[in-house]
Amino acid sequence: MKSYLKIALVVLFLALPVVVSAHCGCCEQNDVSQKFYALENEVPSLYLHNALHMTKEQYADLLGIMNKQEKIDKDIQKKCDRVMKRNKRYVKRLEEDIIDLAVGGKKRTLEKLDEVFNSGEIRQIRNELWQIKKGSYSAKAKLQEKAFDVLSESQRNVVDNFEPCFIPKKDFRNPERVGQAKGDTTKIEKALDLLRVSESTKSERALERAVESLIPYFMKDRRMEYNGFNEGQIRDELTIKLQSAQAIVVAMGKADYTLEKSDIAEEIFYRTGEGEAASLEEIQWKIARYVINPGIKDVIAGRAGVEYKAEGETEVAAMPSVSVNAAKSIKKSAYVIQGLNLSPEQAVEMAELVNKALEERNAAEKKTQDVMDKALYTYERVREQLASKAGKVEGEGKAGGFHGKVRKMNKIDNVQVLLKYEKEMDCLLAASQVEFLTKGEASAPKALSEDEEAIVEAIEKGVKQAERVLSKVRRMPDLTFEKQKKEVSREFIIDRLSDLGLKTKGLNVDKEVERSVKVLEQARALDKKDFKDEERGLAEDLYSQYIRSKAGVDIDDRSSEWVRKSIHRSHRFISSTYRMPKTTLERKKDEICREYIKDYLGRENIHEKTVDIEKEVKRIGEVVMEARGLSRPDYNKAIGDLAAEACPRRKKPRKAKYGKTYIGGKPVQELGRHSKYIFTETAKTILDEKVEKYK
Repeated sequence: MKSYLKIALVVLFLALPVVVSAHCGCCEQNDVSQKFYALENEVPSLYLHNALHMTKEQYADLLGIMNKQEKIDKDIQKKCDRVMKRNKRYVKRLEEDIIDLAVGGKKRTLEKLDEVFNSGEIRQIRNELWQIKKGSYSAKAKLQEKAFDVLSESQRNVVDNFEPCFIPKKDFRNPERVGQAKGDTTKIEKALDLLRVSESTKSERALERAVESLIPYFMKDRRMEYNGFNEGQIRDELTIKLQSAQAIVVAMGKADYTLEKSDIAEEIFYRTGEGEAASLEEIQWKIARYVINPGIKDVIAGRAGVEYKAEGETEVAAMPSVSVNAAKSIKKSAYVIQGLNLSPEQAVEMAELVNKALEERNAAEKKTQDVMDKALYTYERVREQLASKAGKVEGEGKAGGFHGKVRKMNKIDNVQVLLKYEKEMDCLLAASQVEFLTKGEASAPKALSEDEEAIVEAIEKGVKQAERVLSKVRRMPDLTFEKQKKEVSREFIIDRLSDLGLKTKGLNVDKEVERSVKVLEQARALDKKDFKDEERGLAEDLYSQYIRSKAGVDIDDRSSEWVRKSIHRSHRFISSTYRMPKTTLERKKDEICREYIKDYLGRENIHEKTVDIEKEVKRIGEVVMEARGLSRPDYNKAIGDLAAEACPRRKKPRKAKYGKTYIGGKPVQELGRHSKYIFTETAKTILDEKVEKYK
């Protein structure tokens, strides 16, 4: 069994330990990316600490808190390691089941694959790991509260106003200004400059330019996914605000405008609560991440006047992946490949495509690693100067350049490599297979009544609301979450039932609240990357199965064997044409193919504009005639490939998908929801073994 699969399955139960470098001679043991990201995590903390101007006694108190935190983390790691060692044999057996099921053993189905991942043994292991980690919550929350108490009121306000970033803008690098970054209105002021046009013919265009310049900025600030609906909302909001501002700034003299434009910009950006003392709930997450950051423990010790002894690599237990959805994320490569129902010929083509994509991606990632390697010297110099409180830090601009370049390579360049192959894949697969990849296992289209459509629409809105609730609770401080988790769950369940015109009769609300709380806890347990992958699945878990069944529509069942049925429909079509008299087929071929395509699209609920019907009539007609020319034995061997080939295909790839990431004021294109599970080493192994099986 491939070693990476063994690693993947360990991650199924426990996120891999995050190695936190002490930066005292032990860095050589870590790879380039670990050192790079460790430094990117530590540098912002040092900018903040230099702005806090803490006393030696305060640093001594923080060091004591960090020692206790480290002890908790080590204890968690030891306990989790014991659980994994005890279940080593079971994990090994599971590896074999994954490949066997995905490659397509006898009578293996997607349901069987789900059974394996939802077995009692796995749930027991996940629950055991979860209980270990959960036990540390209250202890860590108390330590964060103690760190809050160490800070003075003015220091807390500096933490509150600190805007986390790797290298602050030039205006905010000085320690005295680090704590003012939250009020940065530079971009808004530039937009106001555009509005100072007196000619009426130009003012409308100026307003339009000002609005357009701020849309990506506001969407990024509010962590909004880039799509037409969200963009329209922000555009309308900014237009109203900037129209009011335009009347003011045009009437002002140059001197008055220069003095007051920052205040006008402040008002547009909704800054509130100025002058109020920062509370624990507001800054707890910043304290945990930046004030008592384990990566700068050596600096804290030095400022406390304590000799720091590096113990080598300190392994900090990451949050175990404890939910069924987290388990599914590991097996989705297997699920997606199996769900596509690839024909032998498609499997060969997909294997070649995935192999090429991975080769190019690995080459692109190697280039990124090279840039990271070059950046390390500059990063380490910046860290050293910040740690020693150097008056002027040399290399900040260069370090910021490396940071921006690596971010661009990771988010754009390396993804573009796979996007190119995603487009090729969309043209290789049938339209129904692409729909499966686009909409996922929980949304296979079928003809619905008007009432059912209304219910499904309400359910989809409910799932979207669930995503917002999950994002909200992830931002909550630990103490706030512990106090409010049951109330949040109860309110969500009752509101969703109300949306569908349903009542709580027959529902054990307390039991549902308990189940929902577990989902919220699981969402908080995942790191940022894992949560992004699992957000939809967790949202569907939060949106109770009970609510779906009461509504009379189970959207999870709507895609069951959908692709298989669509290919089987094509199989029946080819079989019917094979039995036709040859003269009839030649005379009516185009008409028969056109009727088949339209019927196929209607049954699959795929819009006709997605497919070039006349082009497909010609292509599928050629497939039909190819089949008709085969002898019965050859036809029986080739029917799988012929059926897949006769499925209508898209005339162009899917629309570009954007998320919540913005670089240079522009939204960043992302891979489709399931494409990321196809372009993986696991998928490569499954496809290669499928091809081997078909030989």
